[in-house]
Order: sequence, then structure tokens, then C-alpha cells
Amino acid sequence: MVEVLDLSGLPVITKLQPIAVSSLGGLANSVSVSNGKLAIALEADNKQANGSVVVVNTSTLSVIKKIEVGALPDMVTFSPDGRYIVTANEGEPSADYKTDPEGSVSIIDMQNDYSIKTLTFGAFAGSLPQLAAEGFRIFGPGASFAQDIEPEYVAISDDSKKAYVTLQENNGIAEIDLTSGTILKIRPLGTKDMSLAINAMDPSDRDSKIELRSAAVKSFYLPDAISHFQLVVQLI
Repeated sequence: MVEVLDLSGLPVITKLQPIAVSSLGGLANSVSVSNGKLAIALEADNKQANGSVVVVNTSTLSVIKKIEVGALPDMVTFSPDGRYIVTANEGEPSADYKTDPEGSVSIIDMQNDYSIKTLTFGAFAGSLPQLAAEGFRIFGPGASFAQDIEPEYVAISDDSKKAYVTLQENNGIAEIDLTSGTILKIRPLGTKDMSLAINAMDPSDRDSKIELRSAAVKSFYLPDAISHFQLVVQLI
């Protein structure tokens, strides 16, 4: 269910008829709005099957288009120029790992009749030794490189040319060229050294107290949400 609120009479907020996404074949994970269009990321009833993006007219709440994407679209967003819809498709495995779809990123080009490219990560499998040395994590039992990648969240550059996708469980970020529809690189995030005083932590939840201290371990960052910003430095 996607709730719809009418803000035109602020400060009065009117609750309108919700969008029943179950009738569209799935569970809503994320929404995004641009130029009178609402994009809904729908997880399939079978979590390991391909999901979809439903595009809805925000004025009439009528469905404009339904597009199949990768398995478990966890996040959806429009590019700032309104041309692209991008989803991070987590490809989460079943609990017993007997079914493990490949994680992917889908790019929908609305200017080209909602054409779609769904990108997977198998081409980077040969780079695993170098990526792992820099903190990238592949760990699923029996999973291939492409199956183990689990995209989580998307941020898009202000010029709408690149997307940056967090690979949470893998401890990395993928950089994607939206114009060519290609994955440019994977950036491992390294590890956090908990032996440094600045990174002190409370390593126990069994001593009924808060006690920050250093520990001779390293941890992964495992990024979830991501945002794009531009830093402007003014010299005086």
C-alpha cells in the first residue's frame, strides 16, 4: 500500500485513496517523484524473482507503465533531469541460499519509451583479489561474485550522468555511467581500525555498562544510504 496525501490545502493535510500495490503484483519498497510522475519499486511476491517499477501519474493516480527490473528492487530514484529512473536491485538470497539471484542495477530511460538496461556485476569477478585486498567483501556460501553483490541505495550526480550505488554487504560503492548504461568501477571502502583511540567502541553488551575502549580488530563500513553533493570552497 502506498499512502497518498494532498498538501494543496496546507496547513490542512487530506488523506486520499491509497494505491493498492498488491493488485500490481508485489510489495512497495521505495518511491520517488519527479515532474508529475511517481515511481514505485515493487518487490515480487516471490522475493527472489524479478521485481518491477510502476510509474503512476501523480494527478490521476493512474498507472502509466510497469517495467520489469532485477530481483528485489530495494530503492528507486529519478535522475535530477527527470530522464532516468534507477533502481538498486538487492538480489537477496533465500534463507537456505538455494536460490540466490544476481544483484543488479536497472536504468529506465523515459525519453526512449521507458527502455531498460539491467546491469549485473559478473564482469568484475576477475578483479576480486585486488578488490578484497582493499576491503571488498564476498561471503555468501556457494555464491558467485555476481550473486553475492547486493545493491542497496542509489545517488545520482547533479548533471544526471552518473549514479553511485552502495553495495552494503560487500563494503563498496559502484560507479555507473547512465548515458552508456555501464558499470565503470567498484570502489572498496576499506576497514576501520578499532585499535585507534579515535575509533573507540563499547565491544560488549553483556556487562551492563557503557565502556568505550580500543580493540585490536578492524570492521567493515557496510554503507547503506548515500547522497550526492558538491563541495564549493571559496577562497578569501
